[in-house]
Amino acid sequence: MIHKVGEFQKANGGTLFLDEVGELPVMLQAKVLRAVEQGEVQPLGSNDPPDRVDVRLICATNRDLEAMAKVGTFRDDLFYRLSVMTLDLPPLRSYKDNLETLANVFLEQSASSHGKPAPRLGTAVLARLSAYDFPGNVRELKNTIEHAVILCTGDELSPEDLPRPLHTPANAGKPAKPAQQSLAAARETWLDPLERQYLTDLLAKHGGNVKVAARAAGINTVTLYRLLKRRGLQLGRTVRASD
Repeated sequence: MIHKVGEFQKANGGTLFLDEVGELPVMLQAKVLRAVEQGEVQPLGSNDPPDRVDVRLICATNRDLEAMAKVGTFRDDLFYRLSVMTLDLPPLRSYKDNLETLANVFLEQSASSHGKPAPRLGTAVLARLSAYDFPGNVRELKNTIEHAVILCTGDELSPEDLPRPLHTPANAGKPAKPAQQSLAAARETWLDPLERQYLTDLLAKHGGNVKVAARAAGINTVTLYRLLKRRGLQLGRTVRASD
């Protein structure tokens, strides 16, 4: 029977990196907890005493482990054991200033691995990359560049070499956002119908008598006439909007 050495045993005395730790089934989470908490591992199916291991553990995940622990999909005891020191990495869209440097590194790597001369990035391609949010973060950028390098037949990447999600500029087909109103314009838009209604009711109450209506409103007659003109209201037998 071949004795297979486990990952914790291989890393004994060193560091073990567990990627996507949030994807671990609950049953395996218990085994990881035992290895971390007690420094013990036992090969599957073995009746031998557990092996002692001393491992520094580094984990990565794109899941919210704290939220998972609260709902029971991730062991809370393992979560607290792993979160002694945490480091939150922002998404790629948060540091687009470094995107060109990262893209060029991936371009060189991809060209080398596929035995091709490295093409230039190209301003059109860089514009598409900068406009894209990269929900898959750095991995998606790496795969995007490799895809483009494979398809590229010239000495510069073109937008047509990019994967389909990047073929259309980010804002294409989206309605343009309305221009932001100034505070004065917003106030006027909100105030106009209210003031028109107030003036109409005021004059109707006082039989169209501007002097009496002005006195009731606490303003002089000239001011009331100016307000009527501003709101497009005309005096007659009834107050009506100007044509």
